[in-house]
Amino acid sequence: MRKLFLFAAIACCTMFAHAQTDVETQPESVIVFIDGAQVIRTQTLNLPQGNTTLRFINLSPYMDAKSMQLKGNGNFTILSVNHQYTYPDSVLQSQELSKLEKQIADLRNQINEKQNELEVAQAEKKFLTDNSTLHANGQSTSLALIKEFAAYYSSRLSQINTKVLQINNQLNQLNQELQQLTQQQAQLKGKPSDRMSEVIVSLNAPTATKAHFELTYFVGNAGWFPSYDIRSNGIQQPINLLYKATVRQNTKEDWKNVHLTLSTSLPTQSNIAPKLQTYWLDYGLTSPVYTTQSTNTITGVVFDENGKPLPGANVSVKGTTIGTITDMAGQYSLVLPQPNATLLFSYVGYVQQEQTASQPQLNIHMRPTTEMLAETAIAEDCYMAMAPTTPKMLARANKAYGSSAQLEVESTTTQTAMEFEIEMPYTLLSSNKPLNVEIGRYEVPTSYLYECTPKIDKDAFLTANITDWTKLNLIDGEANVYFENTFVGKTLINTAQASDTLSISLGRDKNIIVKREKTSDYTQRKTIGANITETKAWTFTIKNTKPEDIDIRIYDQIPVSSNSTIEVTAEETNGAILNNQNGILYWQIQLQPNEQTSRQLRYKVKYPKNQYLDIQ
Repeated sequence: MRKLFLFAAIACCTMFAHAQTDVETQPESVIVFIDGAQVIRTQTLNLPQGNTTLRFINLSPYMDAKSMQLKGNGNFTILSVNHQYTYPDSVLQSQELSKLEKQIADLRNQINEKQNELEVAQAEKKFLTDNSTLHANGQSTSLALIKEFAAYYSSRLSQINTKVLQINNQLNQLNQELQQLTQQQAQLKGKPSDRMSEVIVSLNAPTATKAHFELTYFVGNAGWFPSYDIRSNGIQQPINLLYKATVRQNTKEDWKNVHLTLSTSLPTQSNIAPKLQTYWLDYGLTSPVYTTQSTNTITGVVFDENGKPLPGANVSVKGTTIGTITDMAGQYSLVLPQPNATLLFSYVGYVQQEQTASQPQLNIHMRPTTEMLAETAIAEDCYMAMAPTTPKMLARANKAYGSSAQLEVESTTTQTAMEFEIEMPYTLLSSNKPLNVEIGRYEVPTSYLYECTPKIDKDAFLTANITDWTKLNLIDGEANVYFENTFVGKTLINTAQASDTLSISLGRDKNIIVKREKTSDYTQRKTIGANITETKAWTFTIKNTKPEDIDIRIYDQIPVSSNSTIEVTAEETNGAILNNQNGILYWQIQLQPNEQTSRQLRYKVKYPKNQYLDIQ
């Protein structure tokens, strides 16, 4: 009896020592970065005494195992934490394959049976055909016997033909069913199973205790980028600025009723400071060549491996917060911060591609990963969240598969990033469906200035200048520009190039007429001794055809000497403000309606006559 009790006690201790529990956790809070997200999950459990193994299941397959952190609160010790992948659909897939194989085997048996029936019917038909001659053996055959034989032959042959036709029809039907099942079998065998992550935790509790766990990890296939709507009803009116965030996630885990925060941090970007290398310079410089500067806008289509448009693909400028998502036709359009920027193209189940935007149009064909996950459904609609302004901005959001909700958005500035905290619990499903959240709506006092550089482009460009823009917590992003209720195009809010004033281009205005003409009376070339003296002269004519006063700045330049044998003298600048370091000058002019004015520029260049200079 004692031995039996001792054996039972040992078995009980062994059971507790190797107890394993599957743990389902719920996301409590999520910080969405420009690329990626940090997920925090929590769960409270009752732990038995002794060693226990916990298996945190149904976690995103895009989890970065190196970022995983597990915090525990209770009377226990965490012994080890490990990450692994599992394929929860593989068992179901195996069951479906077994079911299909049984159906295929049954169909093949039915086909064999029908083929046997067909062979018997065809053999009987051949027998009747081979013995269709009536032999009388030298005796006369009665008419009645002939009629009886003919009737039997005709009836039986007709029955056999009907049966053969029925069997062939049945065989055709069975073969079609077999072909369909065989195709399903091949597709199921070729379909990769969706993998998920698991976290295996070994721990020891000296006594039974209650334990609270907090699991934190970084996950890919999520992100957000900002965008703006800039509206102006005229140069006497303030700008209305709508600040939006487009959020997406396709992590294979739903975020239900989570505390959501948007961060401008780029955790995947290198944090190592760059080092300069030697900048070598030599002779052979030529004068600058100016062309009309076009907007750095790139367009294109993203295709899948079959050449079909891929909606919902993420397109972003590497190392920035600038990005967009392809529409239902797979098309995208993006304003670039500089020419030849590097674009990143990504979509779940496909290899991320990196391309240089060297052309105004760039089409991309995505390549599936070796373990391509199941295709996700992408809905056509974008859900829009609405929000008023400071200090706490209320935002309305049409939740996915739900009604609109009031959201509180509060911005916070950290040492290296900006964060926008949505204080109301929010749901964001793993569907890759873009969700537009309105961060803020502002009416901004604005000063307007026209700028024109007729040496490059004779059109006047209207610029809106916003002071104290840092209070708006803006970050780099695309902006749709509307002026006087007309969409004038897209621009880029580039905070890196802004100082205390943020300048936003509102496009061209054909009502401002600017001309730059060479003044032939003063343009000349003379040789005096060992030197050549060239004089260049220009006349600028500016006319305002608008029904209101305008401020305009006209830019031009004089060359800057980089050689002691070359002398440049500004003979006439007509009141322009000149930067002697780079030779750029400008006139600040105010014009009333229908007023016209002019300015003159003249400079002289002296250099040795045995040299050649390209003087514009």
